[in-house]
Amino acid sequence: MGNAYFVKVGLWIGIALCVWSQTGMAPSNDGGQTHGERSSHPPIPYEDHGACPFECCAYRSWIANASTLILKDRKKGSPVAFQVDEYEQVQGVTGVVVTLKLGRAEVFKQTELGAKKLKVKPGDVIYILNYIGIGQWKFWFKGKVDSDEIADVNDSASDSELDMRIRIRPEVAWWVKIKNSRGQVGWSDQADHFDNMNACGGDVAKLYPKAKEYVLREDAFRAISSVKEIPVTVLLKFAEIAKDPALRIANPGEEIPTTDVIRENGPPRRRLIFGGLSKGYCLIHYERGGYSHTFHTMLFKLTDKDASFLWGVTSKRIKDLAELRELIKGGVLDDSPPFAW
Repeated sequence: MGNAYFVKVGLWIGIALCVWSQTGMAPSNDGGQTHGERSSHPPIPYEDHGACPFECCAYRSWIANASTLILKDRKKGSPVAFQVDEYEQVQGVTGVVVTLKLGRAEVFKQTELGAKKLKVKPGDVIYILNYIGIGQWKFWFKGKVDSDEIADVNDSASDSELDMRIRIRPEVAWWVKIKNSRGQVGWSDQADHFDNMNACGGDVAKLYPKAKEYVLREDAFRAISSVKEIPVTVLLKFAEIAKDPALRIANPGEEIPTTDVIRENGPPRRRLIFGGLSKGYCLIHYERGGYSHTFHTMLFKLTDKDASFLWGVTSKRIKDLAELRELIKGGVLDDSPPFAW
């Protein structure tokens, strides 16, 4: 057969491999998936780095609502890096939404999907990766990853009214990267153990049962009646929350502004009405001067070196701790975030 035969065979094999790699198995720019008929679905697990999977979800300062072990690595069974205590304030640094089982959508009408305007038609398989908020789902179609609004499985509209519908929701795990006040960093797949994720409000501060039980005790606090009795760590945290680095608070009876004009050397904007202090908590009720004169209560959790904000409300003027306890018992206080602290 001779050497010429083997040279020709080798040449044809090389050409075939080249064509195959360019049409069927070439890497894509969509997270490492492959294109073509040989790649029938995205790789599982599929990881969406930086995803925050609901409306107004934000990586920022969070508050733990339960004691939580934070792991060194983003995997089950990893060694524990540190523990976050209930009510501890931490930083939600980032996260990864991991799709463990693909969802699927059924197409009813020919249409276009996503920013890439992918053309889909009845019979096409749309794999659903994860929810990203405001009715939007990240999906995979023939090697392309994009996102669009897709009717959920429980959408009240009939199939005849829709272009497509999710038939099977994906199964996902949400890993969040946590950093504490000591600079320690680790991972948790218990995102539900943290509050203050919603940048649109609604979960900024809650009076959890343990803290509520403590506040309702008549012997819980030693009354404080001057600003100098408020711990420095509380004042620093208050300034951070109020976005007022030069925070000043007047003592009871001292002057505060009656208009919204703030003079550089004028009286403080806020005035203490009463407060309470214990080994583990600090509570302050104060008024905020100006045209829209308002009254606020804030509760802080104390440690040896820090203070974290637990709960706050806007209300009428409250006389003392006894009246505050009665209002808490009655459930009449509005703890939705105020326009300004």
